[in-house]
Amino acid sequence: MTFLTSVWRKIAVTRPDTSPLPLVAAGAASACIAAGGVLMASVSASELSGSYPLPGADVLRLTNDVGFGLVALGGMWAAGLAVAVLCFQARATGVLGSRLALFGQVAAGLLVLSLLFVPIIPLLVWAAIVGARSLRTANPTEPYPVTVPARI
Repeated sequence: MTFLTSVWRKIAVTRPDTSPLPLVAAGAASACIAAGGVLMASVSASELSGSYPLPGADVLRLTNDVGFGLVALGGMWAAGLAVAVLCFQARATGVLGSRLALFGQVAAGLLVLSLLFVPIIPLLVWAAIVGARSLRTANPTEPYPVTVPARI
């Protein structure tokens, strides 16, 4: 969420009327991923503490399946939406080049198909590439233009 927000912030500095849809999608993605992870880990944590009786196999399967559904469906689809819209906005404002924006669209498509494989890999690869490019081209003295509000 933080990385997606920082990319959106760079776009918003260039174009102030930028839609906040990627921020909302990134927030939904992080909430779904966190909830799914907690759901998948909750039964395992009670097993490790040893103070509660072990749940049945059906409960274990249900919590794991629902947690993976939250991560893969809710989280990755929202992350795919955030990446797709960010790449579209970044290409329109010139923050990302056409090849990197196209790669982001491919990564967003893979995130939507995340039920078929490990869900988070395309997001991590895209974030690593965009982050490396941002570090290579960033001005270290002033990464964002600073605006000072007018005094009343």
